[in-house]
Amino acid sequence: MRRCMAGDWKVCTEIANCASDMNGVTGAELLIALPSEVRIVSLQSGTINSYWIGSQYATLRDGVRDFDGVAGNEIAMAQGGNGNLLILRPRAGYLQTINGAGTFGSSWTLVDYVNLDGVAGDEIRVRSNTNNRIYRVYPLSGTVSAE
Repeated sequence: MRRCMAGDWKVCTEIANCASDMNGVTGAELLIALPSEVRIVSLQSGTINSYWIGSQYATLRDGVRDFDGVAGNEIAMAQGGNGNLLILRPRAGYLQTINGAGTFGSSWTLVDYVNLDGVAGDEIRVRSNTNNRIYRVYPLSGTVSAE
């Protein structure tokens, strides 16, 4: 691979959240966090896929995991400024945005991950910092419900 990544970047430092099967093909991919985008590097295929976020973001604690029940982990992130919950799906090649307007709002805290709906793939539990309620986010459908 001869592609250089100039500028302000870092390799994710929590191994469980950095190197993981993210495309459903044998072998781990590497997550590289840049200021306004995420890059996924596949050493097997030699490809680098970029996903533009456009603002500050952070991967959630233990946020590289199975959210849809299909081989290849997804990446859960919080988007700064608007409080969106983002799910990056490297296998499918897209970034899903879940807006908390009317539910958990723009200020929230990760509670944990659960699988209580009987469907493969985890749900994400968040606590609204505005109303202190806990909400369950279903990444597969993009829906949110109060507990």
